[in-house]
Amino acid sequence: DKGDVCKAEGNLTTEDAILASGGEPTTIAQKSLMLAASKWNCWILFFCYAFSFGVELVVNSNMPLYLSQAFTLTQAQGGMAASLFGLCNFFARPLGGYVSDEVYKRFGVRGRLWVLFLSTMAMGSCLLAFASCTQGTSGIGGALVALFFWATLTNMTEGACFAVVPFVEPSAIGGVAGLVGAGGTGGALIGNFMVSIGGRPAFCMLGWLAMITGMLIPVIWMPGVGSMFRAAENPELQAAPHTESVEQKHEVEMVPEIAGSARLSRKSVDEDRSSNGSFVVNLEGA
Repeated sequence: DKGDVCKAEGNLTTEDAILASGGEPTTIAQKSLMLAASKWNCWILFFCYAFSFGVELVVNSNMPLYLSQAFTLTQAQGGMAASLFGLCNFFARPLGGYVSDEVYKRFGVRGRLWVLFLSTMAMGSCLLAFASCTQGTSGIGGALVALFFWATLTNMTEGACFAVVPFVEPSAIGGVAGLVGAGGTGGALIGNFMVSIGGRPAFCMLGWLAMITGMLIPVIWMPGVGSMFRAAENPELQAAPHTESVEQKHEVEMVPEIAGSARLSRKSVDEDRSSNGSFVVNLEGA
């Protein structure tokens, strides 16, 4: 069978190693998604992404019309002004991930939670500030300044959100990423429905919903890491909460005839690569 062939060859590609663990790719993906869906931490990130990237999708489809109506601009001028939001993608989203990485170096995963919390709250505040801008109060100039800061913080929140994803459930990172990413679609559906009812009130409500979601971030608790305000019981695990290794997980789930003779070597994953650049996992101890 396939397992015997792989043992005879002495090497397994990453895909073959997964198949050798006793499951089909579809089954493994389903288990990963179900595990992610059972974690309430994932749902908090789901809503964080819904009111960041989801709202960005709302902006892309509605902002030109909103600006042209609220500030007496032509449709072309409204489109040009709204493009400011998209331009912030070039630097703000990577900036959010970069800031999260830098804070992580000093404070660990709890630092990533603080970055996500602060960026989410600031994003909601800037959205409320933008929604309060009118032709008579701030004019189009003030609205564009608020739009710039809102766009920057929205994209930073998106980067900071996915910087937390790998630490929520290390054994189901794909499921967590898929669930959180779906939050963007959910947020877009909710936001577009609200904007269809009323433009300015809808943006105000989306700002408040973003801030409410940000207030939930402090309750995120990850084993071995802790939360924003409290470290885990075992501080040694905080520096590397994601160290539940792939090889350990597959060793437990391997079918008996492979588990008895195979060990997935992390050193082999780090050092051995196939000619096309894909990882190769050696089987040892046959």
